[in-house]
Amino acid sequence: MNLKVKQITSIEHLMCYQDDWNRILAINQNNNPFIEFDWICHWLLYFHHSYDIQIYAIEYENQVIAFVPFTKKKKNFYVYIQFAGFNQANYMDIVSIEKWKEQAIFTVLNEIINQPRTVFILHGLLESKGTSQILIRYFTEQGIPFYTSQIVAPYIDFGKIENFNDFIKKKMKKHGGDRKEKRLKALGNVAVYPLKDEQLEMMFQLHKKRWKMKMDTSGFTKGHTHEFYKSLSLIKNDVLETKLEGLFIENHLIAFFYGFVCRNRYVLYILSHDDDFGLFSPGRMLLHATIKDRYLNHIRDFDLSIGYEPYKLDWNTCTDRVNKVIFPGKGWGARIVFWSITFKENLIQICKKNWRLVHFKRNTIGKIKKYVQEFRFPHLKKIVHSIGSYFFQKYVYEVHRMNRNDLIAQNTTNLQLLTLKAIYKYPTLFQGDFKNIMKRLYQKQQSYCFIKNNQISNYFWVNKTEIRIKDLEIVEPLTENALYVYDWMFFDGNAIIELFQKHNNVESIYITIPNHYKNKNIFYEQGFVKEYQITKIKILGFSFIKKQFFQ
Repeated sequence: MNLKVKQITSIEHLMCYQDDWNRILAINQNNNPFIEFDWICHWLLYFHHSYDIQIYAIEYENQVIAFVPFTKKKKNFYVYIQFAGFNQANYMDIVSIEKWKEQAIFTVLNEIINQPRTVFILHGLLESKGTSQILIRYFTEQGIPFYTSQIVAPYIDFGKIENFNDFIKKKMKKHGGDRKEKRLKALGNVAVYPLKDEQLEMMFQLHKKRWKMKMDTSGFTKGHTHEFYKSLSLIKNDVLETKLEGLFIENHLIAFFYGFVCRNRYVLYILSHDDDFGLFSPGRMLLHATIKDRYLNHIRDFDLSIGYEPYKLDWNTCTDRVNKVIFPGKGWGARIVFWSITFKENLIQICKKNWRLVHFKRNTIGKIKKYVQEFRFPHLKKIVHSIGSYFFQKYVYEVHRMNRNDLIAQNTTNLQLLTLKAIYKYPTLFQGDFKNIMKRLYQKQQSYCFIKNNQISNYFWVNKTEIRIKDLEIVEPLTENALYVYDWMFFDGNAIIELFQKHNNVESIYITIPNHYKNKNIFYEQGFVKEYQITKIKILGFSFIKKQFFQ
């Protein structure tokens, strides 16, 4: 059979083949969003300045039976031929009628394999589609050296789940997901719904915040890559739709998913959450809601996307493999470049299989890099102080107690429980401390405030289980009928009276005061008595703690 190969080198030329491209994908019932015509065209539109288009159309008897979507990039004295979508598409493949796939691949490779100073890097080949196996067979027959690497692609096959409700309940109990969801819902109004066009910037800002102190290689919020993702979010046709889901609390976005539905498959593509809410696992909560929605909308496969992240391996029912295939063109020059690339790829694959190493590179090195970039003189003072504290450090705190029977009558005030809604209402008051506030709320601590003229005039925190002194790095457990009050804007004895009134079972309230605090009489006048004192001395990193009781 004589196959004819035509080369496509421009977007305008490619548009002439749109019907043929879509016809082939419809015959195959393609469910890979990254090889859909609209996705490829969007990518070429935004990245064609970085790559030369080199797409091959293969014809048999004047009918197109396959497309090979390559691009070409020149670097120094060498040429790299890659799939379109490189760096953005998780999966790629040949667009071919299945029975013609092998012959189409062999025909194109025979035409281009002898190019000098050329290396071919073909990423994103799902093992289940069989393309990588065809390539390996060709290299073996032709005696061409090649390199392959693999990474897992976990997914959920809804057809293999006997009882969906039991499946969801079991998965949500893992890592306390159901408990965390209840705690978040206790803080305010929680909702999951699709992002609107006017909320796109909110999504990008959340991603930027999430990756501010990490090493982000996606380019999701930068330059023309950012514009590409923004444009891609508007795709919606009969076979491909971009899905944007958000998790909101009190109308504030705290997590989002950016994914694609392609026929019977959903691919989770980019996700992010607000680190301030990290203890509540908002990403897992949104995943739970999205999986449920896709199941109810008759999606067959929920693709968790490539990678070894723990949450993917917690939810998947099946695993595919994604291959990257690298091979050289003609000549020793191409082979030398091929060997250097494969050496680097081997190191990358070793690192990717170690999730802790990936986490260290992405998070810890990212923080160090950001710290160095933003280094200022105050940072130097902090470092000097930390070094000095290592050699010698001393803290003395007094623990004071008031019993219900020792109350001195005063005027009551309008003491209110500080809600998350109120915290959002007064952002400047809590700026820079929001993550710590969410940690306290997660631990079921409470904050009370006085609101006067629509402004918070004072607030403080209440812990029902323990006395926690940050400077001393110690925790003292409380009895069931006691409270610990801390972090005042300023002390107000009236608040203590109201706390006793609001908590009928409480018999004692504790506060802590630094020993050097000058005006301690205000506490004694309210009825507090000094119960014990804690001294912590740190010398050369070794800590010594002494507790002295007064009653």
